[in-house]
Amino acid sequence: MTTLANHGITDYRHVVRQVTDIDFDDFDYIFGMDHRNIEHLNNLRPNVESKAIIDYLGSYDPKGVLVIPDPFYSRGMQVFEKVYQHCLRCCQAFLEKNS
Repeated sequence: MTTLANHGITDYRHVVRQVTDIDFDDFDYIFGMDHRNIEHLNNLRPNVESKAIIDYLGSYDPKGVLVIPDPFYSRGMQVFEKVYQHCLRCCQAFLEKNS
């Protein structure tokens, strides 16, 4: 939360939840951060006709870094900043491509 606050994001209210079958029809894209996420999402997909595209968020990284590591398992706040910047780059590139 410190990293978000450092970037002026102070009203963050997101609550973590599990992906559900209906998400694959409700959303156009579902992103994973690493190989395990993508494998898990593909295993959860209820059928191949589901609308959602499963992809790595990092596939949109202009720097070409596919995997976004979970900062929780690292030491130091600088890792959270690095992951924030990585996600921001990827989200901006995704929006530029798809807007």
